[in-house]
Amino acid sequence: IASVSIAASDVKTSVGALQKGFSKEMLEALVLLRNPSITSAEKKLRASIEKISQVANLDEILRQYNSFTKDAMTGIGSMKGNDSVAMRFPFPGVMALKGPVVEKEVEVAKLDLEIARRDAVTSIRKAYWNLLFFRKALEITKEILALLTYLEEVATTRYESGRTSYQDVVKVRINREILEENLKTLKERQKNIEIGILALLNLPGNTRMGIPKRIKPAAAAPELDKLFDIAKINRQEIRRLHAKIDKMERM
Repeated sequence: IASVSIAASDVKTSVGALQKGFSKEMLEALVLLRNPSITSAEKKLRASIEKISQVANLDEILRQYNSFTKDAMTGIGSMKGNDSVAMRFPFPGVMALKGPVVEKEVEVAKLDLEIARRDAVTSIRKAYWNLLFFRKALEITKEILALLTYLEEVATTRYESGRTSYQDVVKVRINREILEENLKTLKERQKNIEIGILALLNLPGNTRMGIPKRIKPAAAAPELDKLFDIAKINRQEIRRLHAKIDKMERM
């Protein structure tokens, strides 16, 4: 756990965690700490929170400024402070709404952060399972390729001894060559998935990854019809739209 927390700012620690072999939980922890989209959303949230104190103090600061500078005005004749009537006697309803407007901005920023975390974790989970799939596919393809290579040798020997036709040798050779091309394709797709994982973790593209730890996927899945009502209530995009509408109404 300590090494994972350090990985938020230390590239070497993150690379070392991947090279030793990693689990799905390790990837999820790293993506929450290092994903650029999440980091950006966190900064926007902090900026939105800071607006609360700024908005609360802005009017008072402006009033103090006008009070301190009204006697320093130069010109012809006697001059008074130039603060407006609205500044000296602000409409209570307008002042009361400034806080809720900023609070809705903070709510939108929080939901943006939730969306960034949700999307990043979902992407890293998909990449993890795809990586497991292609690594297993590579193992199976290599085993089949070894069997076809042996079968080709047997067919060639039988053809040389006159116990089979050359057509049998050609069939086995064609299947072996097709499988070799499939093997190259699987390797390229595995490499693309690894690069995608590194991009999600904000790590250099030339980082060498270790072997992912295999786990069994959950056998049970929730019923689809029940998920619709849950999505309508908890979907972050819908809640964000409601918060934006509330903000605009107050503005």
